Amino acid sequence: EREAQAASRLNHPNCISMFGFGQNEEESLLWMAMEFVQGRDLGTIINEDSPLATQRVVHIMSQVCDALDEAHSAGVIHRDLKPANIVCYDHRRGKDFAKVLDFGIAKIVDAENQYRPLTRDGIVCGTPAYMSPEQVQGLELDARSDLFSLGIILYQTLTGRLPFLGESAVEVATKIVIEAPISPSQARSDWSYPPELEAIVLKLLNKNRED
Repeated sequence: EREAQAASRLNHPNCISMFGFGQNEEESLLWMAMEFVQGRDLGTIINEDSPLATQRVVHIMSQVCDALDEAHSAGVIHRDLKPANIVCYDHRRGKDFAKVLDFGIAKIVDAENQYRPLTRDGIVCGTPAYMSPEQVQGLELDARSDLFSLGIILYQTLTGRLPFLGESAVEVATKIVIEAPISPSQARSDWSYPPELEAIVLKLLNKNRED
């Protein structure tokens, strides 16, 4: 119900389309009908095609930004943005058409305050490696949390590795909160990308969400 409610608010080519949701007559079965997308997720693309051309990185990421802009303007924070939730496929109008999927733990921010949140304050949900510092700490989230996650995804796209690594989820979470990542050009000196992309990554990965 939560995923359906979040996704049904969105109407954008780069967001998964929700066609309908509800219950059967006996109210024993919840259902939702979604767009079928057949392609490769970004994690697979990074593993199989890296290093990606700069133009391709910008093309994919700009579409993800458009999808996030749509979600955030509709009051939806994704909260679990990661390469597995970005699927690309070849479209009749071009290659690498991107869709952002899985709004399963999305948070809906309503001005009317009628939406009952799934999680209590201080409860953390999401995929640890892609969380923002405020998400790791169980703080109140806004759209900037998704942008930090986007920074981790862009870093991984430019280097083939994550900016924050550890032996456990707790160690990764700790590094997200306190450790500055090494720059993408240092992490992968054999891959060459414009300094402008690196500047964007490091801005997205700022620990202070005000920045």
